[in-house]
Amino acid sequence: MIRFLLIIAVYLASVKAYATPIKLTLAINSPGTPPHLYFDAAQKHYVGVIPDILTTAENDNAIEVTYVDSHRSRSETFVAEGQLDMFYSSLEWLDEPERFIATDPIFLHKSYLYSHKPLPTGFGANAHTRARICTRRGFHYPGLQPWFNEGNLVRIDSSNHETMLKMVLLGRCDAAELNVKNMRALQQQDMFKGIPFHRSESPTSVVAARLIMHPSQVEARNVLNNYIREFLAQDLYEESLKRHINNTRYSPK
Repeated sequence: MIRFLLIIAVYLASVKAYATPIKLTLAINSPGTPPHLYFDAAQKHYVGVIPDILTTAENDNAIEVTYVDSHRSRSETFVAEGQLDMFYSSLEWLDEPERFIATDPIFLHKSYLYSHKPLPTGFGANAHTRARICTRRGFHYPGLQPWFNEGNLVRIDSSNHETMLKMVLLGRCDAAELNVKNMRALQQQDMFKGIPFHRSESPTSVVAARLIMHPSQVEARNVLNNYIREFLAQDLYEESLKRHINNTRYSPK
């Protein structure tokens, strides 16, 4: 009887914990990029691996998320000031990482330089070419920044990853810096399908991708960590990744 009452007590405690969801706002670097967080033209809302994780928590009434269109530089400011609760990024990309807390890593964000023409041997390790590199406006590129500072590479900003790759094809950039998984998703689009691209020998950046949060959201961070760990342990990440990489309904809004 005592054991039964203990089980009931534990159950009621867990139900009480999620009786009222934690309300959170997620700042989006609009319109996002497949496969992790992007705007689906057919569904008219944001989807991706990150929303899939958040949905598992929402289904348990643990959280309630509102997606807010923003811009990379504004998202960091809004969350730091407490106007919004979180955004998807990496601690290595932040201007002031000490102003935030972060979830456990969701995946390893590995980026390379992609070109329409073969890159010279050793290009990724010793670039002194003043090559034009397409980047996304407002984004940080710690692996390339020393070369930009020295003038060995020239940064050319664009509004989204799709436009970056178009500029490479048009010859306005010599290469674009893209995450491996973003590149795979872009190559599923009709405009890029079947077009050969060449990748630098070495990655330009390898960092852990996380949800970056305002310091007041410790409870929400702990709840999300539980769902992230479960999502990864059940191999749902790879399943979600495959589905969103092959989704052709991405829209730049």
